[in-house]
Amino acid sequence: PQHANSKQILFGGTLMRWTEEVSTIAARRVFPSASWSSAAIDSLTFKTAVELGEVVYVRAAVLKVYDSSVEVAAIVTCEDRNSAQPKVRQVSESFLTLVRPPLSSLSLLHPRLLSHILPRRSGSPHRIVLLSARACRPC
Repeated sequence: PQHANSKQILFGGTLMRWTEEVSTIAARRVFPSASWSSAAIDSLTFKTAVELGEVVYVRAAVLKVYDSSVEVAAIVTCEDRNSAQPKVRQVSESFLTLVRPPLSSLSLLHPRLLSHILPRRSGSPHRIVLLSARACRPC
């Protein structure tokens, strides 16, 4: 209840915070010793509302790695486990850019690709869709 508004719907800001936290965890898996900060939310699309009592799943994957930044894609889904036939619904889709200090304006304007990150498991439909939908920035 503390995450819901007066209409018993999850606050959008709470969902954004969870997305940022999970994206930071994904970035830490690439560089565990780095301290990551959000530089930009490139896009965030709300597709449906999360109602009180539904379980929320936040998944994030690092798409690109640069000298001092990473691009992360995140998908949020929800499920009503009290329903007779629970269905998973997509709640939001987002792309974030995270940086590690020191924050250099030159590294943000001219990123340099360090390595290509591939999904760990093939057959993950969300990652495949995100990877194919995300336009690459020129390096």
